[in-house]
Amino acid sequence: KWGASLASLPDLDGDGHGELCVGGSAGGVDLLFLSSDGAGGNFVARAGVRLSSDSGSALPEDMRSRIVGGTSWGMSLAHLGDLDADGAPELAIGAPYDDAGATDGGAIFILSMVPAPPTVLFKAGSTVELSADSEGDVGRLGVGTVEAGDWFGSDVDGVDDVDGDGVGDALVGLRYDDDGGTGRGSVLVLLMEADGGVKGQQK
Repeated sequence: KWGASLASLPDLDGDGHGELCVGGSAGGVDLLFLSSDGAGGNFVARAGVRLSSDSGSALPEDMRSRIVGGTSWGMSLAHLGDLDADGAPELAIGAPYDDAGATDGGAIFILSMVPAPPTVLFKAGSTVELSADSEGDVGRLGVGTVEAGDWFGSDVDGVDDVDGDGVGDALVGLRYDDDGGTGRGSVLVLLMEADGGVKGQQK
């Protein structure tokens, strides 16, 4: 199911064209470096890198080790803007079947990119995981946000700065959240911090 999720990114390689992330439900994401073919303005993928748990993946080790089979890592993708104002974007990747802290509770992972890829694409050690497993920790979700079967991370999107602190914020879907009725689902507004953490939330 490659192509189930898409996220456009700004120009990362300095060729004047934006890039594209393509994900699916099989546990991998492809980052495609786009370029014009010069014929009628068509765009082609000049190069690409695979983001997965494989040892040859462009992901840092702290992220590769968190990708577990069957979690649908990559089912949702979002460009969150430049949260830390370093000139490079942050990327959110959803894994709605993730079992960290709650069976099929779900998770999203926020990765911080570097200003001058493709030599290195992501900052080592900067991955932020938001799931039931880290609830209550500083910069993470509030206690009780994610429960078993919620599919937190089934959808994710970056939005403009909601709270006026100069940092963009995010929306995350919980497809089968029961708070408003059995399996009716919900959307969580996350007030983001520059390091990818969360300082506030509202369902």
